Amino acid sequence: MEVTLDLHVRNDSNTTIVSIQTNLPPKTKFMAMMISPINQGGDGLIRESKAEVQANQIVQFEDLSKNGRPLPSGHYVLHINALTEDLQPKDIRPVFGVRGERLTGPNVRRDATGNMVYHLYRFKLNPDGSITR
Repeated sequence: MEVTLDLHVRNDSNTTIVSIQTNLPPKTKFMAMMISPINQGGDGLIRESKAEVQANQIVQFEDLSKNGRPLPSGHYVLHINALTEDLQPKDIRPVFGVRGERLTGPNVRRDATGNMVYHLYRFKLNPDGSITR
């Protein structure tokens, strides 16, 4: 299966919301980790969020705020990955195959544990709340 991920980041009043349109089946579990890199002027903030694909094929990560407050402007790195096949619900595992062997495409990377769905997204949160890449 060639995995598609169409990622969108938007800033809402007190949080940054990440959503992904995907062709993976509903209930597929994902993890997001957002980092404010110190070497790019950030404060080292790390936020994680779990979510799963909904019936409309969208994954939405919320709660990426800074303790309920808006994120400060600056550069951020967002790592998105689907959990490995053994951590997916039993009815999702055949889509992935053993060690992700059935996953293909530019949103799949291979490592020592097999193939995994992965996407790296860098963005800048501007002082006015807008987001640029």
